[in-house]
Amino acid sequence: MSLKFSLLGMIIEKPGSGYSLKKRFFANLKPNLSQVYRTLADMTHEGWIDFNKVNQDNAPNKKVYCVTPKGEEAFNRWLRDAMPFKEWGTQKHLLPYLTQIWFSYRVKPKEVVKNLETYKKDLTRRIEAVKLESKKISSASSVVNGKDKIFRELAIKGSMMQMEAIIEWMDYAKNKIFELQKVSGKSKQKQ
Repeated sequence: MSLKFSLLGMIIEKPGSGYSLKKRFFANLKPNLSQVYRTLADMTHEGWIDFNKVNQDNAPNKKVYCVTPKGEEAFNRWLRDAMPFKEWGTQKHLLPYLTQIWFSYRVKPKEVVKNLETYKKDLTRRIEAVKLESKKISSASSVVNGKDKIFRELAIKGSMMQMEAIIEWMDYAKNKIFELQKVSGKSKQKQ
């Protein structure tokens, strides 16, 4: 789902071909070209984007994608609404909440903060669930001379530390947004 909205946001900012859109991703987040074209085809079918064919002299013709009003409406709604944890909390690549933040200059800061608070609550609940699971594992009998418990605890601790780091980033992001609001408020008062 986040690839769809990443592409949609890029197209809103500047229309482009599938190849040019792929090049605009960060190096470690680049999807493969077939994923990009498949997602563009899906979004065209949904009526979120359209394209113009551009003839090229020494290369195959290309499609330049642009957003439709329906696509812009869907994108803005996605920016304003918090995603369910199952949609963003289990992604390994193209983390949807980071994609949402990337384009959040398009919505009110309070809507971004509301989403971050929702995500933080979801992560906090997930951490509590992992803690409960960890207690069960610690009390379970050992498989191999107790070594299994140590390595399982390391894996659980790694998972929890990742979630705690995301929560720390969310708090940092909220503080930056509050700073932005203060600066914006002061500049409005001077006018």
